[in-house]
Amino acid sequence: MDGPGAYALGARDGTTARKPQPTVQGATPTAETSPVGPFWQCLYVARMATRSDLRHSLSGAGAQERWPYFGKAQKRLLVSGVVMWIGAILPWVLLLGHPLRATPLAVSWTLWAGLMTLAGASVRWRNIATLSAVLGGGGAVYLAMWQATALFKTCLSSQCLPGPGLVLLFAAGVFALVQALVLFRGRSTS
Repeated sequence: MDGPGAYALGARDGTTARKPQPTVQGATPTAETSPVGPFWQCLYVARMATRSDLRHSLSGAGAQERWPYFGKAQKRLLVSGVVMWIGAILPWVLLLGHPLRATPLAVSWTLWAGLMTLAGASVRWRNIATLSAVLGGGGAVYLAMWQATALFKTCLSSQCLPGPGLVLLFAAGVFALVQALVLFRGRSTS
C-alpha cells in the first residue's frame, strides 16, 4: 500500500516503521490515504459517555438527579416498608392477654412485602416503583386481612384481639397502596 498514510511492513527483522504523514487540518481521509483502506466510512468514532450522561440515560423520563426521584411518595414508601418489617417482629395476636407471634412462613411473606415496598422507594423508574408499591402494599394488606379473618373465625370475643404487629402491617400496606396511587397519577405529569 503506497501513500502518505501507509505503513511500511516489509522489514525483515519484524519491526515496523511508519512513514511520516502530512498534517492537514480538516482533511478527510480517502480510500488511498486511510490506514484501513476503503472501509474508513464504516468507522464511527464516538466520545466516551460521562457519569452525568449515564445518570441521565438511566434515570428515566422526568426523574430527578437525587433521591427521592419522584417526590415525597418514595420517602413515604421507605417508611412504609420499614414499618412492615417492624410489624413482622411484633406480636400478631393477643389471646387472653398473651401475645402470639406469626409463624415463620407468615413472617417471611411479611418481610417480602416490606422488601417490595422498599424496592419501590429506591428505584428510578416510575412504573417499576408503582408496581413494587402495589405488590408490597397489596401483599401486606392481604396478609393482615387473612390473619384477622382467621382470628375472628376462631374467636369472636374481646379475649382475642389483633396484635400491634398485625395493625402496623395493615396500616403500612394501606399507606403503600395510597403512595402507589400517587405515583401512578404522577406518571402523566412527568
